[in-house]
Amino acid sequence: MSLSSIDFQIRSLPSSALVPFLNVLIMAFGTRDNLDLVQSYLITFLRIHRENLWSMGEDDDGEEIISITDTLDIIKKVVQDSLQILKLDVNQNMSVLQWIKAAVVQIC
Repeated sequence: MSLSSIDFQIRSLPSSALVPFLNVLIMAFGTRDNLDLVQSYLITFLRIHRENLWSMGEDDDGEEIISITDTLDIIKKVVQDSLQILKLDVNQNMSVLQWIKAAVVQIC
């Protein structure tokens, strides 16, 4: 899909499809594949539907608000866990690179 069609699809999500879309993002974060793509979808979703999410308490039922709030809390935890794992991988790679650098300097 092109970027404009993805943007259009996210913009055209009805309020009843917000939680299922967020659940798809949770599953995508769980696979840890294409994290940058999934984060872009999440950022686009939040940018587009920010006003709807903030104004939900005014005219929507409490059950929908609780469902969206719980789903957003799960996403927050999943994103934090993914970032922790990514930071650990980056630190391990940096350690290996430092070791290789030190070994090369000693050889030369």
